[in-house]
Amino acid sequence: MGTWFSLPQLILARLAQVAILFGAVVLPGLCGGMAQGATGSEFEVAGLHLGLGADEAAKILQAAGYDVERHTKTINWLETATLPIWLTASRTDASAHSIEYVKVWLSYPPSEPVVLGVYRGISFDDRAGPLANGYFDAARDAAGFEIYRRLYTGGRPAEQFIHWRADGKRVSGFGKLLSNLPSSRPTLDPCVENYHVVPEVLLGADASDRLRRADFATSTVGWGNPSGFFVPRSACGITFESRVIQDGAGLARKVGLLLLDQSTMVANTMEYRDWLRDGSAVDAKARRAGAPDAVL
Repeated sequence: MGTWFSLPQLILARLAQVAILFGAVVLPGLCGGMAQGATGSEFEVAGLHLGLGADEAAKILQAAGYDVERHTKTINWLETATLPIWLTASRTDASAHSIEYVKVWLSYPPSEPVVLGVYRGISFDDRAGPLANGYFDAARDAAGFEIYRRLYTGGRPAEQFIHWRADGKRVSGFGKLLSNLPSSRPTLDPCVENYHVVPEVLLGADASDRLRRADFATSTVGWGNPSGFFVPRSACGITFESRVIQDGAGLARKVGLLLLDQSTMVANTMEYRDWLRDGSAVDAKARRAGAPDAVL
């Protein structure tokens, strides 16, 4: 992958895989006494939660004042198949002095189209945004916990990470400890590494072309390491990351909120590839049966 890692990093990453796969051992003082908040499937970004139907998601965004666009792809079989693949939405809020861009990834066939991921990017006018820390506090309060938050200066985005297992329960114990170890990297957490792309992609409403084209099922575009960074994405459950660039007073200027059901994305990708292979085989058979006789 073009990056070298020390032996301790490799060992820690392997231990993280065990911790995530088997639910992690709870270490004293890491999560005791925390309020029980939203599970991974209940947590919301832009008013949307994972598993929500595509039509309902579009209605919620429209009711909140977003202009919503549905994106599809066409498979040119004899009976043309048109697949909904994601929603995008935008709005300008004059009272908040902000503009927003939302992308909603939908599941592929044979599943009905439901929400598997949400990105919400917000850009504020100078000196008009809320406190940057307010986004982190709101997410922690909604989930009832957080894995870490990193507060940086000098223009580097502050970060927060929240992590649930595939069953929607919080990741704790060793998985949480690993994410908080000192490192030259933003985090040693392998499930963050799975989707990290160039830093500017996940910030603000001015979405890059990479983010606009990012497609979890059919392309690696925009996904830093879709096959997994030491830990396979299928073991990563549900992840939420918020990244905020703040001004000197601590007010948010650009915000990026990303909620992903990594495990379901992987499972749906495998199902979709089987569905596409089987459908293409049926289509090829039908085309051969209907082909005209060759004439010399």
